[in-house]
Amino acid sequence: MAVRVGFIGTGGIAGAHRRALAQIANAQMVAFCDTDETRAQTAAAEHGGQAYTDYRAMLSDAALDAVYICLPPFAHGEYEDAVIDAGLPFFIEKPIDIDLARAERTAARVAERGLITGVGYHWRHMDCVDWLQQEIGGAPIGLALGYWLGGTPGVWWWRKWETSGGQMVEQTTHVIDLARYFLGEVKSVYASYAYYRMAEKMEGLDVSDAGTATLTFASGAVAQISTSCALERAGQVGLELHYGGSVATIDGNSATIRGGAYDEPARRENQTNPTVVEDQFFIDAVDGSGSPELIRSPYADALKSLRVSLAMNDSARTGAVIEL
Repeated sequence: MAVRVGFIGTGGIAGAHRRALAQIANAQMVAFCDTDETRAQTAAAEHGGQAYTDYRAMLSDAALDAVYICLPPFAHGEYEDAVIDAGLPFFIEKPIDIDLARAERTAARVAERGLITGVGYHWRHMDCVDWLQQEIGGAPIGLALGYWLGGTPGVWWWRKWETSGGQMVEQTTHVIDLARYFLGEVKSVYASYAYYRMAEKMEGLDVSDAGTATLTFASGAVAQISTSCALERAGQVGLELHYGGSVATIDGNSATIRGGAYDEPARRENQTNPTVVEDQFFIDAVDGSGSPELIRSPYADALKSLRVSLAMNDSARTGAVIEL
């Protein structure tokens, strides 16, 4: 029997997961809930199933096996509580929240119920990342340089601290999480943010235009992660890892290693869609055909990435080094 999946939130990133789940044989999308009824109906018409505007009715009536929670950063808490109360495994998009205490409470409830969870840090599931891990082997990584540099998304909630958490929390979290995946846990954070043009260009915007943070890891490694939403017709997203005389660069589609033992650059492009891979692992864990251990970003681990990004905000606000 296919895993019966319901969606809470059908806009934006939910579309990527719907397209991925449509390729997964043991997944069946049966319910779509959104405050925008037309959007829910459109998703239901595209994939089959029932449209809802009340998530409680969906959880009560749709006989679900799992739920995808695809909501803006500010809209968390009650939905997770309801899904946990229903005893349902859930996949949630990053960032998992912008309220650390609320996310920690959710994590505790998930652990208490023993629920299967997954979080949309899909970079962990890129096959070029698998290749790079094999190439690095046990060599220590001493330095990482990460960046998410681009423009300002058009959605209203992204432009406000209170609804998005800012760019480090909402976008650059992918780079932060991948740095953790390679280098381990972060011990301390120091950050500084800049405001220089976007508030004059976009009404109601109060998030920073740019920022940079220094991270010290428990391993002794250090990282510099920078972000900007002030660019126009330009941008760069990626993570560099310095190890053993070589530098490896990861972007959204490939990984490249230069220097050290490599006479010529070595490059590996993704051959698979990492969203399909992460969704397949989650669905397989739910139906028992796969192990939950294959899910590379369960809720409890994603909480650690949230702590780092929120610590960056705290450091930029206070000017202090934040110990984690």
